[in-house]
Amino acid sequence: MNSQSSPPASRTRLQTRSRSNNTSSNSNRNLNQNQTSRNNRTGRNQPVRTTSINNSSPTLNTTQDNFLVANFPATTLLIDIEPNQVGSILVCYCDSYQYIPQYYEALFRKVFTKYLQQLIRQPSNILAWKKYLLIPVILLMDTNSNSNNQQFSFKTRAQLLLNDDWSKFSIGLFRLKTTNTAFHERNHTLTNDEITANRKSQFDKKVIKLTKVGRLRKAMATLNQSTRLITRDDNTFMQIKSKFPDQVNSNTGLSENELNLIDSYLPPSDLKITIFRESIVQLIKKGAKEVKHGLSKLRLEHIQQLFGKRVEANADEILFGELYAEFLSLLANGNFPIEIRPMLCDTECGVIPKNDTDIRPLGFQDTNFKIATTFCMNYTTQFNREHFHGLQYGLCKSGSEKIVQFVRMKFECHPEMDFFALDGDNAFNMISRSRGLNEIRKHLPILLPLLKAKYGHSTHTWFYGLSHNDIKSIEVVEGISQGDIAATWMYCMAIHPFITGIKNILGTDGFVKFFIDDGNIGAYFQTMVNAIRYIQDEGPKYGFH
Repeated sequence: MNSQSSPPASRTRLQTRSRSNNTSSNSNRNLNQNQTSRNNRTGRNQPVRTTSINNSSPTLNTTQDNFLVANFPATTLLIDIEPNQVGSILVCYCDSYQYIPQYYEALFRKVFTKYLQQLIRQPSNILAWKKYLLIPVILLMDTNSNSNNQQFSFKTRAQLLLNDDWSKFSIGLFRLKTTNTAFHERNHTLTNDEITANRKSQFDKKVIKLTKVGRLRKAMATLNQSTRLITRDDNTFMQIKSKFPDQVNSNTGLSENELNLIDSYLPPSDLKITIFRESIVQLIKKGAKEVKHGLSKLRLEHIQQLFGKRVEANADEILFGELYAEFLSLLANGNFPIEIRPMLCDTECGVIPKNDTDIRPLGFQDTNFKIATTFCMNYTTQFNREHFHGLQYGLCKSGSEKIVQFVRMKFECHPEMDFFALDGDNAFNMISRSRGLNEIRKHLPILLPLLKAKYGHSTHTWFYGLSHNDIKSIEVVEGISQGDIAATWMYCMAIHPFITGIKNILGTDGFVKFFIDDGNIGAYFQTMVNAIRYIQDEGPKYGFH
């Protein structure tokens, strides 16, 4: 793939112009009536949202054009937005429905099938990719149309897409997130204790939802997570931005030849990844529910419904499944136009507390890419056992417990040894992408096209919710997105030669055990001094600080 130029502007604005209170009130009243009517039509399996509708969100009568979305007039057609700017629009929109409405599964499947067929017939066609990736936004987002205008019902939207008519889908059509200003106005009268109590209540509800769908580990992590309120303001944005290096690590120690081999790598025909429908059926059945979607608004639950839940799939379900498997094969082999890459690889920037004072940025990934990556990680199972044996425990079951038991036993036998525990600073965001890709090229090249497509060029993470409704992006030139299925594996691949170098210094008398970026080293004094010097000198080449 050739390198791609950065988006022309990394800062855009969601801006609304003044309108009368009466107009806003009527729009919100009509919208609520429309939501009630829609829920009655869809029956028991009505659309479920992960965020509730809030009347302080900007609303739209489809005849109005008096506001901007990310510096674009609201009447601009979504299909006309360039791929490298689509993220600035999609990050403004509310979350999609959690499920496809019950009576529309078959109709929506026809739409997805139609555009998959076009894409697979012309895999180098940018417009075909663009249309397919925008379908979840068109079909599964709440709109701002009022109850007197049924122009954008589920059925009509689907029919327009079946007719390949995108002329009605403007960027101002879809419901926007609550503005940061409105959030502060709502909470202005609340005390800190009341805000914390509200946050705890939200966390408790999330824990109950996760427990009901069987995600016990995630529920426990949520239960233990800090309830500290993180305000999405300029200070938070700058704190997040500081987590990402502003330039590529030029001191990786890789030769020019090694870098060229990464860039020019083309897999032989016998190393192509082929994904079959049956494999995806099994994979999506095991997939975690209640997961935040990426910018495309597509959820795993939507894919599960499109595949069908019958024991014996019908002809339409089988056709969709086969086409979707071909589509995932294109992703797994990196076979898509470089121009479409931002729509697949850019992320929505999330923020969670890391502790009482620090924060951790997350990157909400595209669901299609996550499914393809999950399938590709099957190639690593046996490889990991052999490649990381005895050194890296972050990819094996009960890895941290094994390290604890080993270290305890070792020092019971050799209490005279020195011990050094090290932890990578901002590890995932700092790791060298080139180092990781080079290790994959040498040891498991079948996965290089997928991961080079993700990490061979810079990406952007889009941040929404600042004061004045600014939308900003951060160009990510190094590191691995926390939220990527392959993140831990690629980190371990990138850092493995570094760990091996420590092992070589320690020899047979010492030991080194890593759990992802947390290192545990035992050695006698002079050997330990040599190891620490090596860590200080060589660590930055890998992005380990």
